[in-house]
Amino acid sequence: MIDSIEMLGLFATALSSIASIPQVYRILKTRNADSVSTETYLILTLSYIAWGVYGYQTGAVSLVLASCITLITSAMILGLKLKLWIERNQPEMMKIRMHRMFALRWYYHLPVWILVTTLF
Repeated sequence: MIDSIEMLGLFATALSSIASIPQVYRILKTRNADSVSTETYLILTLSYIAWGVYGYQTGAVSLVLASCITLITSAMILGLKLKLWIERNQPEMMKIRMHRMFALRWYYHLPVWILVTTLF
């Protein structure tokens, strides 16, 4: 039998899992992701990874489940944003300047650097 705390965790898992679905739906419907903050979803993606690792280490099944599902929806939003950006900015000759697309600002690297230095 599942205790009340685990039921609350599963309920929170369900809510956090469906939280990003309306955003994914709106991006797919309008084919526009300009209003979505890339920085916010990068930070959210990193936090979902961290929470998933934490949940795995502590044995919290609901936390691992929530992190995995929300990580998928967050990655979908980032992927759709990148795909739509490429479609909109692609030159007529069908060539993409990769150095321009991946010329990241220094603060994009900061969360990754913090994560790597704390894990290793």
